[in-house]
Amino acid sequence: MESSDLIYLDYQATTPIDDLVLTEIVETARRSFANPHSTDHALGWRAAAEVAAASQRIIHALKASDHAVVFTSGATESNNLALLGAWSHLERSGRTKVLASRFEHACVRASAAELERRGAEVRQIPVTSAGDVDPKSVERLCSESTGLCTLMAVNNEVGTILPVQDAAAIAHRYGAIFHTDASQAIGRIPVNLDQWNVDLCSISGHKCYGPKGVGALIVRKSLVQCLSATVFGGEQQLKLRPGTVPVELCVGLARAVEIAVERQATEWSAAKEHTALFLDTLSRAFGELPIINGTRENRVPHNLNLRFAGIAAESLLDAMTRTCVSRGSACSSEGNKPSVSLTAMGLTPQEIEESFRVGFGRMTSHAEVEAAALDIASAARLLRGF
Repeated sequence: MESSDLIYLDYQATTPIDDLVLTEIVETARRSFANPHSTDHALGWRAAAEVAAASQRIIHALKASDHAVVFTSGATESNNLALLGAWSHLERSGRTKVLASRFEHACVRASAAELERRGAEVRQIPVTSAGDVDPKSVERLCSESTGLCTLMAVNNEVGTILPVQDAAAIAHRYGAIFHTDASQAIGRIPVNLDQWNVDLCSISGHKCYGPKGVGALIVRKSLVQCLSATVFGGEQQLKLRPGTVPVELCVGLARAVEIAVERQATEWSAAKEHTALFLDTLSRAFGELPIINGTRENRVPHNLNLRFAGIAAESLLDAMTRTCVSRGSACSSEGNKPSVSLTAMGLTPQEIEESFRVGFGRMTSHAEVEAAALDIASAARLLRGF
């Protein structure tokens, strides 16, 4: 089947690159091809200026006036740098308790596990059955030995919006550093790092209509000295991330973030319309409304995590003719492991097996929403023997 015949509804896994972003990447690659760390000539200076400007554009868009930008290969590297890069500081300060929600992305969980192997006391912040986090749970786990707390802004599997600002305030009362993975938040909810009062924030280009292979860790300037590099070979980017910075990708990330912030409210409204149309069409075509995992209130409308009782998601996806959805996180589905998020919410193994994720995005049309709903309903009816 030609790609043009397929309907893409897996925007949490990755987003198509925006044409405006792609244009700026190409133009930057042509005019600023030099190494931005070449300090002996004008072309190197020009490339360095492009990177510096991209940093400022991100800081302005995300209202992060007290922060600096460290460009990385994506949110996975950013999350590793945030957690593992803080370890030496945590050890020196004697504050080696680390809090991480049970909802976190695989790279955060893996980084926390590595901290535990190095001697940290890692405590999991519980998740409610609605897919939320109660700030009181953070308060109960915090103590004077807490050095770092991490909580994602928007969950990638069920789309719930988590209380980052409240959790950051609690962590700071105990003198802890606060980190958030905001890769699913950019362009979906208003992001204001000054207001949220976060110390470290991870973002990724390909989650907000930018290029793959680039992201950033946004670091509070006063805490730069609390982080150490996790890879070695140079002193670029505040001595935290060695290696030649990809100028055009950094500029592409900045443009993607700017556009996502500019269009956030409009795209929220469009996603709400898509959700309503999708559920209405699906329920009429199939004869029943699918079960929605997680709260219907405190979530982004771009993400629906659904299940039909008695129908395995893998069989459902195989029976679809043209709709591209997923069973959950791309990182967990590759290993065919049960969803960490749905497990944390208390779903049974069978309920998790039935669950699949539908994601709407910037390029989604009403016609695609209706066609996808009918495709899913047809597959579900086939599996139910209708």
